[in-house]
Amino acid sequence: MWWDIVPVSGDPEINPLPTLWFEEALDTMRQILNIPHVACQESAIHGLGHWYYRHQHRVSRILNAYILSGRGLRAGLHTYALNARKGGIL
Repeated sequence: MWWDIVPVSGDPEINPLPTLWFEEALDTMRQILNIPHVACQESAIHGLGHWYYRHQHRVSRILNAYILSGRGLRAGLHTYALNARKGGIL
């Protein structure tokens, strides 16, 4: 996936980008979860899972809202989102 090869991580020690950049990236992933396309949602979940270790609270809030919305149930992404909430994306 794109998140596995993009040279940007959620780690400010590796990527000295402004905090606003990280907030915008997380918000973009949150918005992608609203796109009614399984591949888009799966990619956003995957990206959030990668960012969990440096942005635990924000990632958990985003994925909790997604899980509670029920959008991933039909697409089979519910379990993937549950695991990504804790950084488990493999």
